[in-house]
Amino acid sequence: MKTEPLDVHIKEEPLDEDDQDLQERIKAIENENVEKMMAGKRSKGDSNPALKKKIRKNPDVDTSFLPDREREEEENRLREELRQVS
Repeated sequence: MKTEPLDVHIKEEPLDEDDQDLQERIKAIENENVEKMMAGKRSKGDSNPALKKKIRKNPDVDTSFLPDREREEEENRLREELRQVS
């Protein structure tokens, strides 16, 4: 069964004073929320990058327990050499 889209037109009635007041209050609250969000983004992301403290790696930290493909390959080569020598 084939259905056709409905052509619906909703008639907008003029708002009375209470509805207009409510709509204006909603818009004001939405604008305040947008301003707060934008202020938060500006303070976090728009600050001068030269003033930000840059996070760097500490060369004194022991990372031998972390996976390292190159180190594992070297260990495997060394093991294979030792097997051939034995």
